[in-house]
Order: sequence, then C-alpha cells, then structure tokens
Amino acid sequence: LYSTKAEVFGAIEEMVAQSVSTPEAVRRIAFGENSPLMLEQQLRAEVEEMIARDASFGEVMNGFSDLGSKGRSQVLQVIRRLRDAEAAA
Repeated sequence: LYSTKAEVFGAIEEMVAQSVSTPEAVRRIAFGENSPLMLEQQLRAEVEEMIARDASFGEVMNGFSDLGSKGRSQVLQVIRRLRDAEAAA
C-alpha cells in the first residue's frame, strides 16, 4: 500500500477500531474485494463445489496440484478468464 492520504490511513484506523487486524485492514484497503486471499478463498470454494457435482473433477485437481507454480498460474488465468466471460454473458 503506497499512499500518504489521510483518508487511507483513516480507513485503516477505522477497520482496526472494528477489531480487524492491521494487516487485514491494509489488505482490504489496498485490494478491496479483489485481494489475493479473497480470490484464493473464492476459487477454493468454487473448486469444492465442482468436486461435489462431479467427483472426477477431483482427479483433475490432483493433476493441477502436480503442476509447477507457472503451470498452476496459467491454469488459474484461464479459469478466471472463463469465469469473467461467463459473468459478462
């Protein structure tokens, strides 16, 4: 987070006063709903839902976990693009 604006610090202080940890408050201000942690949690929930609908998807995910970080990153980019295209339709 790179800002010296008083409203940014004020927003962080307000969240901390509401019992949000300082790192989480900074993350929320910096990323909003698109924080890496939130995206990871959403993706994990979607994967669990897909596995519940079709157990063979679990096998696909096992293969996914065997990919290197670059391969996983590429797969996630494709998934996000498909999800965004579906939402826009």
